[in-house]
Amino acid sequence: MDSTKKFILLVDDDEDDRIFFQEALDDLGNPVLFKSVEHGLDAITKLENEVLPTAIFLDLNMPVLDGHECLKQIRSNTVYDDVKIIIYSTSYNPEVAEILKKDGANHYIRKPSNYSILKNTISTALEILSSNLQYQNFLITT
Repeated sequence: MDSTKKFILLVDDDEDDRIFFQEALDDLGNPVLFKSVEHGLDAITKLENEVLPTAIFLDLNMPVLDGHECLKQIRSNTVYDDVKIIIYSTSYNPEVAEILKKDGANHYIRKPSNYSILKNTISTALEILSSNLQYQNFLITT
């Protein structure tokens, strides 16, 4: 893999959300390697067997292994310290977000309800990943 190319892993049980995410990336014309899996256990397996992603966009409510448990498992292994984890969920609860932040999430995106906002939000997230500066807000919005 080209070392300058970002590798994005989306962990989401909703097939439509995975498709829209990939289409938004394609529409942005941003050269990233993109892979997706359906739940946290698949994500853990992929991490153990493939090149580490630049960032994981992690849904919370999934079968088999939910996003919060997946986050805790990933952050329990120092091999993954440099992987950015962006929670990517339809819901947003400030108290839950604070717990996720303490457990190692780098950012939080509330899934947008429209495609244009989705593209803008992903674009903002990619800009944050490209910069060496720490984004001040945990919640990424457009």
